[in-house]
Amino acid sequence: MARAESIGLLDTFIVVAEELSFRRAAARLNIDQSALTRRIQKLENQVGVQLLVRSTHNVRLTDAGLYFLEANCSVIDRYISSIKRARSVAEGLYGHLSIGYMNFAGVDLLPKAVKTFREAFPDVLISLLYVPSQLQQIQLSRNEIDIGYTIGPIQNQDIDFVTLRQEDLFLVVPATASLANRPFVQASMINSLKFIMGDDDEWSFYRWKIESLLRESNVSLDIAWKISNITAIFGMVSAGCGVTILPECMKCAIPSSLAAVPITGLSQGIELQIAWNKATHSPHIHKFLSLIKDTDL
Repeated sequence: MARAESIGLLDTFIVVAEELSFRRAAARLNIDQSALTRRIQKLENQVGVQLLVRSTHNVRLTDAGLYFLEANCSVIDRYISSIKRARSVAEGLYGHLSIGYMNFAGVDLLPKAVKTFREAFPDVLISLLYVPSQLQQIQLSRNEIDIGYTIGPIQNQDIDFVTLRQEDLFLVVPATASLANRPFVQASMINSLKFIMGDDDEWSFYRWKIESLLRESNVSLDIAWKISNITAIFGMVSAGCGVTILPECMKCAIPSSLAAVPITGLSQGIELQIAWNKATHSPHIHKFLSLIKDTDL
């Protein structure tokens, strides 16, 4: 017997057991009593025992029927709940969303978007995974993450993206340094400085982008230190071990011992983008992207 039919027969039995009346049960199920009787007989044949005793004036459960009722009352509830949950998943109201992000997105872009999305879709579980930009395109292609907050440009035909913001670049120096008092610094003036930049594992894509922009102004970076952790980079700059370059969004994160001076003379800044696999059909992803576009986050 088909499982769907078994669920229907079980539901019929539970209604009769609750009403202890074929007439009331038939009215509740919106079927005639003869059809109800056939359903109960079919279920009893399937189970192999008598579940109900029916007389002219009353209906009672057999011992087997009472056990069968107690054992299966929650089945229908779980079945109905699973239908509602499945529909919620299909509509993007329930499920799981995995978001990869790099350092710069964690300052304001990602937190604002996640907060707004959680308020709109509280039953969608969100996982936040730190993934360097150079790895995000790989993980998106493999569906290891659903969405990536990354540095542009995206150069993968399987990945689609939206540019969220164009970030100007700032030279980060000790607050006591003479450069800290300047309203801006020309890109051509930083040739003689020692730089503290991110390491190859975590920051290679960002560093490549910075070096490409500076090369257009005939400037090359003299990198004295490569460090993976942004806090350590701040500490090294504060200690006078060198300077670094960061996008504008990081200004709010730098400690008071540092100053951020705008760099002029560059053709452009850094593109912060949100990316996803073009082949994805997940409603959660599309709802998140719609929220980003509609609320300008």
